Amino acid sequence: MFCGFFFKAQLTVEPHRLFYLEQFQSNSYAVKSTRSFDRETMSFYQIELRARDFGQPSLRRSMTFELNITDVNDEIPQFKSNYTFDLIENNRIPTIIGQVQAFDSDQGVNGQISYAISPPSSYFHITANEGMLSTNTSFDYELKREYHFQVRARDHGQPSLESFIDVQINIININEYSPEFERDNYLFSIYENQTIGLVGQVKAFDRDIGDRIYYALSNYEDLFEIDRDGWISTSFIFDREVQDEYKLTVIATDNSTIGSTIVTIRIL
Repeated sequence: MFCGFFFKAQLTVEPHRLFYLEQFQSNSYAVKSTRSFDRETMSFYQIELRARDFGQPSLRRSMTFELNITDVNDEIPQFKSNYTFDLIENNRIPTIIGQVQAFDSDQGVNGQISYAISPPSSYFHITANEGMLSTNTSFDYELKREYHFQVRARDHGQPSLESFIDVQINIININEYSPEFERDNYLFSIYENQTIGLVGQVKAFDRDIGDRIYYALSNYEDLFEIDRDGWISTSFIFDREVQDEYKLTVIATDNSTIGSTIVTIRIL
């Protein structure tokens, strides 16, 4: 029973599909509902009571009142979807990553939500009230590229209800290392008065994962060539009596940073 009214008259109630009258004394009635209610669907109803007496002529009167549906904690906090964030490596501490949000249709404290990382993480932090994610450490793409954890949303109802969402953090690589050659200097020898072709190979590496290295000569480009794999070649026929040694500078680049080495080619 939601409420009761007592009149010495005949009563009817509207909307009759939701409410009905139950007489429990002479000319006394109680207003009852025909079903249970969901506050999240509709939080109040306007009810009209109509009374008439039995005189001649019959007199009538009506009144209306609002029935407010009181909230109970029956809605679980809901996230819209899983979350994926990108974070550039070598970040400052702390760095704001982004925000997660859950929604609770309950009212008052029943709809208030607190956030937490589950299980707790030493790498990341989340604010309990706003769901703002930030870093507790600086990340290195070359060590680990992805991190996964869950965020819990828990309401303040009694008893409280909770839900979980998956979060993925992608560490974004930056170009922090220059190409480095395996040797500081290379020495190759070729014979004079011969068609040579391949002279030798230089190799560079880059500690940035996935960086592509490109090779180029900074001198003697008219005599020598270098391909994408670091192979030096020539189609020129050399004369040792004219020049018995050539010092080439080879440059390796990953599009934004460079490294270099010296290649000495002796003519035999």
